[in-house]
Amino acid sequence: GGRDGTVRLWDLMRGRLAFVHRITPPPPSSSDAETTTTKRKKRAVPVTINCICWSEDGSRFAFCHGNKVTARDTLTGENVLDIELPPKSKPNGMCFVGGEEGLFLACACDDGSLPLLGVGVLE
Repeated sequence: GGRDGTVRLWDLMRGRLAFVHRITPPPPSSSDAETTTTKRKKRAVPVTINCICWSEDGSRFAFCHGNKVTARDTLTGENVLDIELPPKSKPNGMCFVGGEEGLFLACACDDGSLPLLGVGVLE
């Protein structure tokens, strides 16, 4: 991840960029609106991708930005999880964990919490 709001995946065998996904920043709140007489538009600040991880079998990848966590299916590109954690629960690390109950994403958060988020069944 990076500070420009993109998730970039590289094809290391060919030495080139394989996939880029831009995270859309949230719209500015009404309290953030400028009140100057020029009424200039505020530019959206790109989000910073905090961390990225892959499932052991490579079928899913997850990334977090701010307090939001997203997991995607690598085959279809569809979200299997897109959740916003409480404001003080900003993830700083995560990993996929499999068990009898299915596949989960464990998120280590700044507030000391460790939520386990369901992302599918194991085959």
